[in-house]
Amino acid sequence: MFEDCYVAQAILTSVIPRRTDIRRYVLQFEERLQERFLPPHLLPFPDELEPEVPRILFGTKDGAGQLMMSQVSLSVQNHYPREQGRQLAHVEGDLRESLPVIFELLELIPEVRPKFVGISLVLNLPSRGDEQELLEFLCNRLGAAVERQGLHDMELKTVRVLEGSFFANILIRNFRAFKMEFSPQGVVPMPREEAIEKGLQVVLDCNDRYSFNERRGYESSEEMGIKVLDLAIHQAQEAVKWLRLQP
Repeated sequence: MFEDCYVAQAILTSVIPRRTDIRRYVLQFEERLQERFLPPHLLPFPDELEPEVPRILFGTKDGAGQLMMSQVSLSVQNHYPREQGRQLAHVEGDLRESLPVIFELLELIPEVRPKFVGISLVLNLPSRGDEQELLEFLCNRLGAAVERQGLHDMELKTVRVLEGSFFANILIRNFRAFKMEFSPQGVVPMPREEAIEKGLQVVLDCNDRYSFNERRGYESSEEMGIKVLDLAIHQAQEAVKWLRLQP
């Protein structure tokens, strides 16, 4: 029923105490990032508004990703074509390479320590089968007692605590991908028969926010980031393996 699984997107994020002066350090960031990243873009968003909105963007020289800095986080986002995303070891290598970079950048900001670190992965498991059969499979696999008649989409999210320190958020759902084209009308119709890809999707987010929530004065570290990454890769492999099993 399924083709090879691939990682469509991988994100590494470090959440920090709010710094309204984050733009002040852009030249130091640029000097540290010049080997892998293009010159930065400064976004003219007012400092007093929306701390989560990126203020600085660095695009990678290979065009595959970007590093974004807001007042409350630093994150590296990578997008993968199907062939490259099938190589989980390659995705893992990119994340391991980015992790020390994030912490080196944090050292350039005075009196800032990360609150927690997160790894997010979007994995697609394409299928060429009938869409209703796919939904039936997903309902059975998830043990969902829902009315099948007219069912268009199905998803289930679980949040687990791992090793008493980490959150593992896993969302399993069906997905459709469409060829996106600009339309002056804005919203465009997306009939199911025009989907260029469909199947199941696993959206995984592992982080040490549980420790931040439960332990007063907790600060994350590069060592904890490595542990989060190890858990994320393992959880991704286990989720896909579980989905492939027949219910």
